[in-house]
Amino acid sequence: MVTMRFDREAYASSNSAFSEIKIWIRIADIELLGLEEAEDDPIQAGLRLWVPDIARHGLLALYRAKQYGYADFDIGCEFGEMLIFKMVGDTVLVHSTIREKTVQVSYERLEQAWIGFASQARAFLSTHFATLAENDYWSSWLRGDPEAILEPRPEDPAWFQSHDYFFARIDGTER
Repeated sequence: MVTMRFDREAYASSNSAFSEIKIWIRIADIELLGLEEAEDDPIQAGLRLWVPDIARHGLLALYRAKQYGYADFDIGCEFGEMLIFKMVGDTVLVHSTIREKTVQVSYERLEQAWIGFASQARAFLSTHFATLAENDYWSSWLRGDPEAILEPRPEDPAWFQSHDYFFARIDGTER
């Protein structure tokens, strides 16, 4: 199962669309953003991130992976942590530098989960933080404009080739 969610209650009680809220991304029973010691505790698992960024730019990174074979997504942590994507046929490997875990999932399944997460994020933001629609950068994305996802940029093949060891071990496979 691919599960992507954010803490709606905490977000609703925050006073800003720019608040960092716990987000969970779980693929093949492996939490990619949570801390390993907290994996069995859903309250502690998850990482405080900015929901619109994960929804919009994470999906963009997935699209780049499909187009170029690999992509990285800096998830906005203060230590430069990333999710790194690598295409293998019709599947995508996702490596979390936070957890040092790699999972394999069908591209279509992950794309649909991310589109669903983005749709939920847009609906939530439109309801709870309607003023975000006044921001030129976010307004068209909030309306669901497919062009608002931005044009994928080419990745640096040399960097990915030198970091292919991230994918040496697959910790879980979602079928």
